[in-house]
Amino acid sequence: MPKHGMYRREVKKDDNKKRTHPIWRGIGFVLITVIPLISYAASTILVDNRSKLKWLVIPEDVVNESFSDPYIFVRLIYAVIITFLLFFVSAIVTFSLNKYLGPPRFGPFDVKH
Repeated sequence: MPKHGMYRREVKKDDNKKRTHPIWRGIGFVLITVIPLISYAASTILVDNRSKLKWLVIPEDVVNESFSDPYIFVRLIYAVIITFLLFFVSAIVTFSLNKYLGPPRFGPFDVKH
């Protein structure tokens, strides 16, 4: 046994391991930044047109008159709701495309029932 050596061999890293392509990380970053901006713009449009939209509910408890924009909390709440909806829709689209266009679930070496 060597004095400064290890008792076992070094495990070599597998360089052929599949890694995420950088473009997908870029697309994810763009979606993480763009979807909340789109949601806030949509919530601003909804709150500004609240007289035309009868289904839009704005509780009076959320309206704060002390700010320059009394409907800022309403905009933020609707922006968060729209953000979750857009992320949910994008996840459903991604999972559906992966299911129908992705690789098969079982490979050629899997046991068939």
